[in-house]
Amino acid sequence: MGLPTFTLDVNQVALRPPAELSSDYQGLLCLEWNYFEPYSVELCVTPQTSLEITQGIPLSELGSVAHQRYLKSELYKSRPPQATLNLLIPEVNELWTDMRHNLFPTVADEHLAPGQIADVNQIFWHTISSGSTAINSVFVTLDGNFLNHAGDFQFRYGVSITTPNNAWASSESEYSLTNPTDTQLNELWNSQQELFLRIQRASY
Repeated sequence: MGLPTFTLDVNQVALRPPAELSSDYQGLLCLEWNYFEPYSVELCVTPQTSLEITQGIPLSELGSVAHQRYLKSELYKSRPPQATLNLLIPEVNELWTDMRHNLFPTVADEHLAPGQIADVNQIFWHTISSGSTAINSVFVTLDGNFLNHAGDFQFRYGVSITTPNNAWASSESEYSLTNPTDTQLNELWNSQQELFLRIQRASY
């Protein structure tokens, strides 16, 4: 838990070259470089419980389903005791449901779209893995709905939600992170693309 930890909204994973991304993503690129090069930050993307596994399970029980998967993961097993939440099944279901109503207060259960359920799952996973127990853990997103509820999530659950640029601005000096040059960002992108090509060729 010594490294600052940033959980990326799945929409924050950069899939285009740096030059093609808007300035809103500059902080994300800097965080990625600090992850891949000096490894001075931890970046995470939450796993998603597939719809096939949760099909037929009431929304009120999705928290316990996700929590049971988390308890079996290496992520949970490698966490020190002070970095994990010890919750009973009714408590995890209550937490998931409470977050669901915070994010989508006007949407009835039967009208929740798969993407909205996925959003709840993301912030729930972040919360139970370290988001509410570690002061150096942040959920990074450009999603307006998450950002509009950032104050509520900080107050109710101790969870920090912010944009990539704000995450970078607040962590660069505090954790002595390196501000990469444009050349370094492009070199990282190119090396990642070369790795993807090698993986593709090896899989044939």
